[in-house]
Amino acid sequence: MHGPGDDERSPPVEPDANADGDVAQTDGSAPETEPSSELDAELDAPSEQGGDEAEPEEVAPEPKVAVGWGTKGPATKWQRPLLNEEEDKEPPPDVFDTSIRRSSRLHKDQVAAFGKLTKDIFELAESKRAKLELDPEVAAAFTACQTIKKGAKVRELRRISTMLRRFDGAELRARVDDIKNKDRASSERDKSYERWRDRLLEEGDAALSELVQTYPQADRQLIRQLVRTASRDRTQGKSRQAFRNLLREVRALDQATDA
Repeated sequence: MHGPGDDERSPPVEPDANADGDVAQTDGSAPETEPSSELDAELDAPSEQGGDEAEPEEVAPEPKVAVGWGTKGPATKWQRPLLNEEEDKEPPPDVFDTSIRRSSRLHKDQVAAFGKLTKDIFELAESKRAKLELDPEVAAAFTACQTIKKGAKVRELRRISTMLRRFDGAELRARVDDIKNKDRASSERDKSYERWRDRLLEEGDAALSELVQTYPQADRQLIRQLVRTASRDRTQGKSRQAFRNLLREVRALDQATDA
């Protein structure tokens, strides 16, 4: 059953419309409005504090340094720039060249080189030292140094080392090395002769056969006789003489091969 007035339904409420025909919002929120052109420009512009930051400028890397020698750097340590590849390829200066200015380290190397040269010349025999054709003053100083006591001898050799700086140290070094190399080679050959003699005395005919193969001109009968005589009691004069003659025979065979 319907009550009275049920048939008279209330007409639906239409939303209010403004003059332009736009429907007004009924939820109480503010109407949406489009931003003005000035506001758009302000929002689109990058902020000074935010937004995309400017790329940092490239900073050249600081040169590598090696601590310990050179100019004083900001870290209050002595530093020098590392050598570049071109400087690494440059040959080192001649250690005996006294005409150029050197660093403290290179100067110490030069002093040591002249000291070693002086010592090597002093250790040569008088006859071999004469082959160097030293300055008369320097040669006399070396001769006088032979009879000086040890403590004074060191000081005198230092003085001679200073004297040698007036001459071509590189040429002197080469000539001394040539003499020393020849002496070393001669000493090695003498040792090889002694080894041959020892083998002949210990191994007998086996070593003699190998010696004849090495030196075909060897007199087998003579060497065998020397070996027999030298193998006897060394206190006898003939045995000692044969022992020395056997070494001379081996040396003569080797020198004849070189001739």
